[in-house]
Amino acid sequence: MHTLAGVMDHGTGQPRRGALRSLAFGAALAARTAAQGADQLIAPFAPKDRPGLLIFVFHCVFADQAEADSGVIDPHERATGQGLARLIDYFRGHGYRFVGAREIDRGLEPDGRYAHLTFDDGFANNLQLIDLLAREEAHATIFPSIGHVRQGSAFWWNVVYRERRRRGRGAVAAEYGKLRQMTVSEVNRYLLAEFGSRALEPTGDIDRPLTPAELNELASSPWIEIGNHTIDHAVLPSCGAEEAERQVDGAQRWLQETLGEAPFIIAYPNGDATAETAKTAERLGLRLGVTVVPKRNRLPIGDAARMLLGRVRIVFGRRERARMRALRSSVQIAAAARGLVLGRGEPDAPLSDGSGGAAD
Repeated sequence: MHTLAGVMDHGTGQPRRGALRSLAFGAALAARTAAQGADQLIAPFAPKDRPGLLIFVFHCVFADQAEADSGVIDPHERATGQGLARLIDYFRGHGYRFVGAREIDRGLEPDGRYAHLTFDDGFANNLQLIDLLAREEAHATIFPSIGHVRQGSAFWWNVVYRERRRRGRGAVAAEYGKLRQMTVSEVNRYLLAEFGSRALEPTGDIDRPLTPAELNELASSPWIEIGNHTIDHAVLPSCGAEEAERQVDGAQRWLQETLGEAPFIIAYPNGDATAETAKTAERLGLRLGVTVVPKRNRLPIGDAARMLLGRVRIVFGRRERARMRALRSSVQIAAAARGLVLGRGEPDAPLSDGSGGAAD
């Protein structure tokens, strides 16, 4: 933990920017953990399972816990096939139906309880979902970053995570924060300068993106839909209007050419969207948009809400059942607090706590 002395630059007498980022990250993480803890404490006493739509956000699907702990990739939510099966079984046992994005687009009955699975970025390990979803008869949407699929390059946050871990550093929050402010070309130059000429190469199947052929294989499953996640995993509100349009439209066009159909749903990279971002996506043919504001979506879904749907996280492990129970509650302190502070999404790039585990 930083002390005040550690935050100050003794040469200038000014606060160190990186240290301030780490402090801010730590405070945000502590606040989110506290809010989710409060949700879990209140859940047994609050009304549960009112009508609504829960959309879950994931990234990787690890083969097992050892793979999640391998150190080559930030473990995010630590999802495995077994964990996802437990989640589906738990919510289905409480009356939730796992629907596809097309059914959400058509409109859900206002008195129902629904769930939907989403997987961002387009990791090759998402191929495990083909058999899992067919076996569980549950639907999911996968949102690939098109540039990574085309080039086969590693995702920058995993490069930082693995390389800093190799060098004995745990917390990388300040570095993540700095890189989120850069353009794609700036990030790539930074990684190559910092970690060497092969920094952008994946280490293997755990951290590589899907290939175009594998994306087609996923799209052929009746349980999987493919959504827009921009060309370069671009944080759209940080782009100019022209660049934001290029990022979304370029992904639409490439997916149309590659899969034979353009998406109707977008996951905003980093979960970051504004009303203007939503309007741009809608103008380019998208009819649904998902953030990572952690909330249940009320039914019926209004026209404005369609492009700014919330998503929730489950970190698998010893607290997973308490977290799942809290998401059934009508009282969601974490969502309310996040809405008051930011009013929009949170980064979907990893929020590591420095221990090799996910921030939650």
